[in-house]
Parts: sequence; C-alpha cells; structure tokens
Amino acid sequence: NENGNLIPNEEIKHLFEFYLSAIGEAPLDQIITRIQHELNTQLNPPALDQALALLKRYIDYKIELAELENDSELLSSSLSDIDRIKHQKSQLHNLRTRYFDTAEYEPLFEQEEIYDSYMLNRLTIVSNKQLNTAERTQQLESLEASLPQQIKTIRDDVSRHANLYDTTTKMKNDGASKE
Repeated sequence: NENGNLIPNEEIKHLFEFYLSAIGEAPLDQIITRIQHELNTQLNPPALDQALALLKRYIDYKIELAELENDSELLSSSLSDIDRIKHQKSQLHNLRTRYFDTAEYEPLFEQEEIYDSYMLNRLTIVSNKQLNTAERTQQLESLEASLPQQIKTIRDDVSRHANLYDTTTKMKNDGASKE
C-alpha cells in the first residue's frame, strides 16, 4: 500500500504454493530459500518483513495441515461422509484462524471456503432422500443463485464443456442430425 505495507492477497498465496509444489523434488529449506529470494526481488521493507512473517506462518500452517489430514484419516467411520467432511472443514477453518488474522484470512481463504461450503450444501441436497426431484432442483437452483458472481463465473467457465456435451447428447437423443 502507500505506506509500504504488504496487502495480503491470493497472489502471494499462489506464489507460496507454486514453490511449495516442488516438495519431494527439493528439500523444504531450499524451497523456502527460493521463496525468500523471490520476495526479496519483489518487495521492500516493511512489506518484505511482513511477507516473510506470513511465509513462516503459512509453512507452519501447511505442516499442521498435513498432520490434521493424517489425523482425519483416523476419524471414526461411524460418521457419515457428509458429517466427516463437515468435521474436516471445521477443523480446517479453526486451523486457519489460528495462523492468520482477518486481514490475511479473507483474501487467502475466503473464496475457497465459500466454494467448499457451497459444495457441501450441494452434496447435502443431492443426497437428501426426502426431497423429490422438483424440490431437489429448486434447492440446487437456489443454492447456485446464492454464490458470489466471481464463483459463478468460474463455475460457468469450468462447466462449459460439460454443458455443451449434455446439450449435444440431449439433441442427439431428441433426433437431431450430426450437423
């Protein structure tokens, strides 16, 4: 910003993730050095110091996240799939709020959590045996309408090919020619 402070955003998260994706190909300390070098070339103090502190907390978070994922595998099989996912998402949210303040949390994770919540709600609706087809369709449409525009746009882009395939298949089934 105008005072030289870091404005956390998804771009810095993507930078961290880009380099961290090399885990297994290079030692963690070497990867951290690469990230630090990249931050040094892009930022000046105080933003640089803030980014390095964020990097440390991000790595600590990722380490604890890996431990959490291992613990989740041991979670009782007495929970339904949906309840297990809800439990995991709750643990993930709690972990993130421990490592990141609101100014960091929202730009780094808010969109992901909105989408995860959407998908969990969608799964709940689809698996609800008490709903008839019309009720299920209405609830799914209502859920889709509640998404922020940015996520709707991403979903539309991602599902464009599937929608085209579905439309083509329906047209063929209705007797349309190949042309």
